[in-house]
Amino acid sequence: KRLIWFTTFFLTMSSCKQGESMLEYDTNDNYVYFAVPNSNIKSSERYADSLYYSFSLDENLTIKEKILAIPINIAGVSVEKDRSFELVVEDSSVYDPKVITWTKPIIGAGKYKDTLYVKVLRDPKLLTSRMVLNYTLKTNSEFKVGNTYNRKVKIIVDDILTQPKWWKAW
Repeated sequence: KRLIWFTTFFLTMSSCKQGESMLEYDTNDNYVYFAVPNSNIKSSERYADSLYYSFSLDENLTIKEKILAIPINIAGVSVEKDRSFELVVEDSSVYDPKVITWTKPIIGAGKYKDTLYVKVLRDPKLLTSRMVLNYTLKTNSEFKVGNTYNRKVKIIVDDILTQPKWWKAW
């Protein structure tokens, strides 16, 4: 028992060195990341990496367009001016720019949270195929990319009423 106490004491004392500088947070660094809420309560991740929307499942069956809200958070200091963040649409995306558009990627003045709005028109193409939009955040002059898990988000949109996997189990 004394050996364990002595070893713990020795390791604790030898790990601290005088004059060694601690890593400090640089207030000039600001980080941006996607903050899509994760509805899966069993997940260890707070934010989801994808978002699915189907016109066929909307309560309003006559809806002609839908605006999806993609929350964007920052870590760092808010400033009293609008700041832009860089948003890249990956080559793996499959979408029609006439059907899916989005707002300018900006974090508003004085905000720690903002929203990217994605507008989707109900197009006949969505009856037979899904449109997939893969966004990735990139570092620019105003923001670095925050948590690497939350630097990408996939948006999937369709108008297809599909049979659930469990359907034939009943």
